[in-house]
Amino acid sequence: MNALVSSLLVLTFACTRECPKLQPADPCKDPVVATVADAAAATTSSLYRETLDFVRLGYGDSHDLYVRSLEFQTECLSTSLMQQALRLVPDYNAFEGAKVADGIEKLRGEIMCWQFGREGSPVIYMQIPYWQSQAEKACPALHDKENAPPCPKSDDDRRLTEAEVADLTNRAKTLFRNLHADEIGFHQIATNTMRVWWD
Repeated sequence: MNALVSSLLVLTFACTRECPKLQPADPCKDPVVATVADAAAATTSSLYRETLDFVRLGYGDSHDLYVRSLEFQTECLSTSLMQQALRLVPDYNAFEGAKVADGIEKLRGEIMCWQFGREGSPVIYMQIPYWQSQAEKACPALHDKENAPPCPKSDDDRRLTEAEVADLTNRAKTLFRNLHADEIGFHQIATNTMRVWWD
């Protein structure tokens, strides 16, 4: 549990126990005091909010902001969070965020994670799993939590075959070609990572 959340929980508990007439603060009127019932949910919502804020700043020119970043990349994201991030960029030349977000639904559960950013223009990194247990569908809840432990390996876990990797790769390439990506290829070092870029 994050130290700040832990401190707020202790502080809130101490105040309400020692000052029974004190009512919990209204977070809309007093944003400094907060009561957190579920720290894990708060951490997840913080991850979502901070990731989306990060993308919004990176694409500040699409949001009437005075800042932007032409070179940035998110951490690994679940498909759900990736779709939200993509929708923050309505269009950028041939890139249409909502269409790309809808398109990656076809690959939900089959990949390890997504990364979104900008290399001048929109860029996506898609990590293909080496093992079945690394795919999002193997443990979807863990892919939506900050600092989640790795998925537990089961006795029937196995490495993906070359044919399975080729099939996933070909379907992803077809999807991104249909979404008008200008470059589709693999990272030179992380060979399980597909790079998709729009000019």
